[in-house]
Amino acid sequence: MQRRRAAQQLRHVLAVLRHERERGRMTLELADRAEAVVESTVIAIEPEPDEAFQEMVAYTRQEIAALRDALRNR
Repeated sequence: MQRRRAAQQLRHVLAVLRHERERGRMTLELADRAEAVVESTVIAIEPEPDEAFQEMVAYTRQEIAALRDALRNR
Protein backbone atom coordinates (compact mmCIF):
# COMPACT_ATOMS: atom_id res chain seq x y z
CA MET A 1 0.00 0.00 0.00
CA GLN A 2 1.36 3.41 -0.90
CA ARG A 3 1.91 5.97 1.83
CA ARG A 4 -0.75 8.32 0.48
CA ARG A 5 -3.43 5.63 0.54
CA ALA A 6 -2.31 4.44 3.97
CA ALA A 7 -2.54 7.97 5.38
CA GLN A 8 -6.00 8.35 3.86
CA GLN A 9 -7.07 5.11 5.51
CA LEU A 10 -5.88 6.36 8.92
CA ARG A 11 -7.77 9.63 8.42
CA HIS A 12 -10.92 7.63 7.65
CA VAL A 13 -10.48 5.55 10.82
CA LEU A 14 -10.17 8.74 12.89
CA ALA A 15 -13.21 10.28 11.20
CA VAL A 16 -15.38 7.22 11.86
CA LEU A 17 -14.28 7.06 15.50
CA ARG A 18 -15.04 10.75 16.05
CA HIS A 19 -18.39 10.49 14.29
CA GLU A 20 -19.50 7.49 16.32
CA ARG A 21 -18.28 9.07 19.57
CA GLU A 22 -20.22 12.27 18.85
CA ARG A 23 -23.37 10.24 18.19
CA GLY A 24 -22.89 8.15 21.33
CA ARG A 25 -22.52 4.95 19.32
CA MET A 26 -18.92 4.09 20.17
CA THR A 27 -18.40 0.45 21.15
CA LEU A 28 -15.46 -1.69 22.16
CA GLU A 29 -16.05 -3.74 19.01
CA LEU A 30 -15.63 -0.63 16.86
CA ALA A 31 -12.43 0.25 18.73
CA ASP A 32 -11.15 -3.28 18.12
CA ARG A 33 -11.98 -3.06 14.42
CA ALA A 34 -10.32 0.34 14.14
CA GLU A 35 -7.20 -1.04 15.78
CA ALA A 36 -7.17 -3.99 13.35
CA VAL A 37 -7.41 -1.62 10.38
CA VAL A 38 -4.56 0.51 11.72
CA GLU A 39 -2.32 -2.49 12.31
CA SER A 40 -3.02 -4.00 8.88
CA THR A 41 -2.31 -0.61 7.29
CA VAL A 42 1.03 -0.35 9.09
CA ILE A 43 2.01 -3.81 7.89
CA ALA A 44 0.97 -3.12 4.29
CA ILE A 45 2.70 0.23 3.75
CA GLU A 46 5.45 0.36 1.14
CA PRO A 47 8.12 1.67 1.18
CA GLU A 48 9.03 2.07 4.81
CA PRO A 49 6.90 4.73 6.51
CA ASP A 50 8.42 8.14 7.13
CA GLU A 51 8.41 10.03 10.42
CA ALA A 52 5.22 11.98 9.67
CA PHE A 53 3.33 8.77 8.92
CA GLN A 54 4.67 7.13 12.07
CA GLU A 55 3.43 10.12 14.08
CA MET A 56 0.00 9.75 12.49
CA VAL A 57 -0.06 6.06 13.41
CA ALA A 58 0.92 6.88 16.99
CA TYR A 59 -1.80 9.54 17.21
CA THR A 60 -4.43 7.16 15.83
CA ARG A 61 -3.40 4.46 18.30
CA GLN A 62 -3.64 6.99 21.15
CA GLU A 63 -7.14 8.00 20.06
CA ILE A 64 -8.27 4.39 19.97
CA ALA A 65 -6.77 3.73 23.41
CA ALA A 66 -8.42 6.84 24.86
CA LEU A 67 -11.81 5.86 23.44
CA ARG A 68 -11.43 2.32 24.73
CA ASP A 69 -10.56 3.65 28.24
CA ALA A 70 -13.56 5.99 28.16
CA LEU A 71 -15.85 3.10 27.25
CA ARG A 72 -14.52 0.92 30.04
CA ASN A 73 -14.95 3.70 32.61
CA ARG A 74 -18.61 4.44 31.80
